[in-house]
Amino acid sequence: MKHSTYLLRAVAAMIAVSTVFGAQANTGLNATVYSDWERGGVARGSTGDITFAGLTPVGSFLDPAIDHWDDTNFYLWNPLGQSDYYSVRWTGYLTGGSTGLYDFRVTSDDGVQVIIGGATVIDSPELQWFGVSTGSMALDGSPVSIEVRYYEDRYWDGIRLEWKKPDSSWEVIPTAALAPVPEPETYALLLAGLGVLGWVGRQRKVN
Repeated sequence: MKHSTYLLRAVAAMIAVSTVFGAQANTGLNATVYSDWERGGVARGSTGDITFAGLTPVGSFLDPAIDHWDDTNFYLWNPLGQSDYYSVRWTGYLTGGSTGLYDFRVTSDDGVQVIIGGATVIDSPELQWFGVSTGSMALDGSPVSIEVRYYEDRYWDGIRLEWKKPDSSWEVIPTAALAPVPEPETYALLLAGLGVLGWVGRQRKVN
């Protein structure tokens, strides 16, 4: 009877863990919106990388795909109600599924940088009116970190991130290829589940 109780607890814990990880998987990227924007650590109009350290977060959401543009030059995205002078940072993981050279393309108003596996693949942080920027990187099919930095100065705004897989054509990077960074609670639940399983193992040895 004891073993049955321990086993039920272990199964319940692992079901909870798998449920959380299932909810986390293949759901896009973490997106955080900030009021205002800066480059090189200085607000508006300076040079250097797009940065966020001195900015105030407006809110966050899970973005299934970076596809916020309607192919016109007068589009208004306005994430979380922000219309002018804001920035967005996406983080998570990218999985290509096949090995080879991948091409990446961003259309944005205004500046954008795309960092994959710690390497800057697209570096176009200047003010632009739905400019198109491209880059390439070899992927081996395993998950790799991705960060997209974007800001809007004023007037029209929008962004779209596409890729061209080996022997394929351009498409918006699909949700299935993107995964968010797991929340701290997910790690805690996983450790709890593994702890229960370890406890079951010890109880079985003792008894």
